[in-house]
Amino acid sequence: MISLLTLFTLIIASIIYSSIILKQETESKSLSFNPIAAITSVCDLVSEDSYSCFDSIASFYYAQTPSLDKISPFRIIIFSLYASRIELENVAASLQNAMSGVHVNPKSVGVLRNCQGMIEFSLKQINEAEMSLGVDPDEKIWGVNEVVWDLQRWVGEAMGKVQTCVDLSKGIPENVRVEIREKSIVALQNLRNSKGILQNVDEIFGLFYPRIGSALGSLVWEFEYGLTVWLFCFGYLLLIFLFCAIISVLTMIKRDYDSELPANNPEKAIHSICMPTAYYDTCFKYLSNHLFRNHKFGSSKITSSQISSISLHTAIDELQKITRTLKSYQPTSSRCNYIYFNSSLSQLNSYLAIDEEKNSTAIISMRAEMIDWLYNERFNITGCLNWLAYEKGLETENANNCLSILENMNNISEMLDPSINSVFDFDAFRRSGRSIVDLLFSDRDFVVTEHPESCFNSISSIKNLTDPKPDPEKYLHLSLQATFRELTNVSSLPKALISKLNDPGTVSALKDCISLFDDALSQLNESAALMNVGPGESALTVIKVKDMQTWISAAMTDQDTCLEGLDEMGSPLLGEVKARVQNAKEYMSNTLAILSNMPSLLQKFGITMH
Repeated sequence: MISLLTLFTLIIASIIYSSIILKQETESKSLSFNPIAAITSVCDLVSEDSYSCFDSIASFYYAQTPSLDKISPFRIIIFSLYASRIELENVAASLQNAMSGVHVNPKSVGVLRNCQGMIEFSLKQINEAEMSLGVDPDEKIWGVNEVVWDLQRWVGEAMGKVQTCVDLSKGIPENVRVEIREKSIVALQNLRNSKGILQNVDEIFGLFYPRIGSALGSLVWEFEYGLTVWLFCFGYLLLIFLFCAIISVLTMIKRDYDSELPANNPEKAIHSICMPTAYYDTCFKYLSNHLFRNHKFGSSKITSSQISSISLHTAIDELQKITRTLKSYQPTSSRCNYIYFNSSLSQLNSYLAIDEEKNSTAIISMRAEMIDWLYNERFNITGCLNWLAYEKGLETENANNCLSILENMNNISEMLDPSINSVFDFDAFRRSGRSIVDLLFSDRDFVVTEHPESCFNSISSIKNLTDPKPDPEKYLHLSLQATFRELTNVSSLPKALISKLNDPGTVSALKDCISLFDDALSQLNESAALMNVGPGESALTVIKVKDMQTWISAAMTDQDTCLEGLDEMGSPLLGEVKARVQNAKEYMSNTLAILSNMPSLLQKFGITMH
């Protein structure tokens, strides 16, 4: 009896567990768990201008749910109505401003007052719609036809009034009409999107929650039911069933693990790519739209080749627009002219030509050269872009972001293509005997760092290591540059995280991290300054080496202090910050090791330190 009860319990438990796995698998494919794909699918269904529809809804989604939470039809219509109300309020504000400036033309004042009344009526209707949606839960709203009809009627009446206002605006002066008309058309488009969503409630609901009664759903569930009955009737298949359940569990664990990797999680990957950029929101929205416009579900993997191609094309397109605009200005004494940008365009186009060849060896070499060029030039280019944005009002955010992404391509490649990212085969490199440079990084008599591979990769990302006359001081300088660049990338992380938090303790710790990272960068700057000497002078002396060791050790202490502060606050962000700081810590450790062994290294190359 006990054996039978145990067998029955095992069968029931296996069936329940398998059902949970099936439910999780079904949910993972649902639009509810893919916000970008959900908004895209709804906009493609209801709007002729799906891009503007996506932009208006997605902007409020990311503003309200920065953690990339689930989404539902109810939230999509709420965001759509909210976007409509905001645009109507903008129209109302423009009308109010216009009325205060038009006193000489009674006819124009009359038209503006009529429009103001219509817009106020439209706002009232949209407020009614928002209030009705705010009372009932999602399922109840879609199940009551009268509620949906009321929503459609309110939005439709608001559309009619805005359209009438657009038509009436033809009778007012052009300098006033242009602004009011443009804002009214945007509001009208948002209202059309809202009405389209309400008119297609059943189709949208079906996208999110496929009905079990459908032919495919019936087939699946009837099969599962038959399988269950079959297992009850044939107990000897229990072991097979348990084996399948174990395989399913292992598959689920692997899928959950893989989903945490940026290479398999597009939204997390885009988040990581955009984090170091100057305009995170613009970068996230642009890459999301560009990568997923043609996908119903945002589950496609992202590769570093895609990011490189998109960034190069966009950077070139944006700089071409800026160059064309600058040609129309009168010549100025500024170095930020179209000739300067033409030079940058030529360089980027040469990289694009190599990128499009799809030759992996050539691309690896091109990226190293491109990163080296950007490292030297991006400060000047960024300065020009910021000057043009401030002085000329040009849109430069996309260009800024793309150049930042291109400069960070090595880290992006490590994140997205971990299995193919290794640029150098160290065993083959040791055997090749191609250059004496390998002694610094592979020969046991010369290796001085705890992380020789990261030391080699970090330095080679800045400079191609084929110099026939290697100099340890030169590679120390390159190691410092790599360390400074890595820490610069990390230093932007606390600021980006603070904007998304409301935990006072964590925010305070992150503010301390900002100050500590700034101090660490200052220490590295001081060290690099000691390497800048005139012709014939020795870059390193015993005193200089001691000073640099002191400053770099202090910079490492600053990083540790930042992590300790987050740990004391029990911050959940400790792991993310610690992972981002790890490379910088390794690079600093490598630089310190080179400094500590510099006298013996110089001696092996026949150089004496003074």
